[in-house]
Amino acid sequence: MKFSSVIIILFFLGSCTSGVPRDILPQDKLGPIIFDLLRADEYLNNFILKDTLLNREKEAIKLYQQVFHIHKITSKDFFRSYKYYQAHPDNNKQIVDSLNAFVIRKRNKPDSINLKAK
Repeated sequence: MKFSSVIIILFFLGSCTSGVPRDILPQDKLGPIIFDLLRADEYLNNFILKDTLLNREKEAIKLYQQVFHIHKITSKDFFRSYKYYQAHPDNNKQIVDSLNAFVIRKRNKPDSINLKAK
């Protein structure tokens, strides 16, 4: 009886800790992926498409697949998680806030800009 009670309690504690389903990427992993996707878009808009007449959607898909590969996820994993967080504004706000803080830290990091004279 005690053993089954302990198992039931552990089951409920494990399922209630984060409230995010297991097949959804955690917030701390999704933020850097979104950041890299935004950087890929920036690269696409500022360098690739200005120099060539390539199809934007085709090139974006290539860059996005590279980002997913770097983070060891699939596009299906990303979009399932992204849709989940869009449907849960409180969790989504936490991702946006942490992404914003990450960008500010990166911008203020002294070694991110190389000021050495050649």
